[in-house]
Amino acid sequence: MVVLFDNNLKKIDRLTEDILRHAIEKEWDEVFEKEKDRRKLIERFFDAEYNGKDAETIKNTLARIVSIDRKISSLAELEKLNILEKMRNLSTGRNAVDAYTKNSF
Repeated sequence: MVVLFDNNLKKIDRLTEDILRHAIEKEWDEVFEKEKDRRKLIERFFDAEYNGKDAETIKNTLARIVSIDRKISSLAELEKLNILEKMRNLSTGRNAVDAYTKNSF
């Protein structure tokens, strides 16, 4: 069971790096798909037995994953703000067209 525990942590770490790479590239569909896979691995990781070995390595890896997650969250928040700005611009443009249409006829 310890091998499964260790392998899951390594897979989670690799997936987290992949998710960050996709977030940087603004490949949000890939981010969402990989996050689904990662959540399953995280559940298995915390359900697995742990014998107390390599606690420092595990602690450091989990800290690294949390740090990368913060970067991913920041990128997602920036993208959200970008989308909101685009939507606001579309709405402003639509309002201008509506005003023009009402006043031109």
